[in-house]
Amino acid sequence: MIVSEDRNILETFDGANQASTLQFVKNVNIEGTLFQRYIISPELLKKLSTDCLVMQNHHYGISPERMQANQELAKFFKILTTSVDEYNKVYVLTVQAYNYLVTAFQWHSEKNAFEWGPKAIPHTEDAIRVTQQAANFFIRSVLITCMIVYVTNFIVKQVLEFH
Repeated sequence: MIVSEDRNILETFDGANQASTLQFVKNVNIEGTLFQRYIISPELLKKLSTDCLVMQNHHYGISPERMQANQELAKFFKILTTSVDEYNKVYVLTVQAYNYLVTAFQWHSEKNAFEWGPKAIPHTEDAIRVTQQAANFFIRSVLITCMIVYVTNFIVKQVLEFH
């Protein structure tokens, strides 16, 4: 909502308490994303689009059309995956920033391994692998960010001390 500069950008979707697939946007470049080959195997990547391996539990989201129509969102994020709600309305599930280490999910990567209440949550071996790979991706992103910040601060400090 902040990037979009529109408090009313969200739309109503019925994605509560359901497992779903991830539908990859046609011709999307997944290099540098959670879905790139060395993070998620090609076999698991294919299963993400055919098997219900991710959990949805929300009532609001954004359609690809609305996201692309908002200039601020369209220039900040690329859409990686979508899904459909109970009424076959397509909505955005995964986006990644073009110029920042920012990835946003509209699905619950953590529930497969850690929540056992609702029966809709997938707990298959592949679903658990998705959770693990998402966690690994986020840890990797945090480490990269920390290295960038540390190196930048170190260099700035050295330059300031030199002068």
